[in-house]
Amino acid sequence: MNVKLSGLGYKFAPTLLSLALVLALAAGCIAQTKKKIPPVRPVDINTASLEQLEQLPGIGPVYAKRIIEYRKESGPFRNVDELMAVKGIGEKRMERLRKYVTVKNPTPTPDTKPPKQPGASSPLEAASATKTSAE
Repeated sequence: MNVKLSGLGYKFAPTLLSLALVLALAAGCIAQTKKKIPPVRPVDINTASLEQLEQLPGIGPVYAKRIIEYRKESGPFRNVDELMAVKGIGEKRMERLRKYVTVKNPTPTPDTKPPKQPGASSPLEAASATKTSAE
């Protein structure tokens, strides 16, 4: 049994091609406008993985890699605002990130000096001021 469509395929080809193009564009737009769901709890930027950093608003693969590289080169972040030292993270991006990031107990490296206490003129005074305030 041989059925001839006598050119029907050519008649509908432009319509089918247009429909395919519209569907491809729509899928692309949906993928681009898909919003990330930010983390429920703040992410510790000293321990976060690449994937965890990418969940933060305004942070994609490039910024996540920069944060991790900064952390490797400079040691742990001492506070959240230090993120602005990462290339491309300015005040606007920082404000969007602030409620989603945290720094929990930064581990000092051997080269890291202890933070200076207000009013202390030397690290020895800072250490004794910390000891005194704890007692």
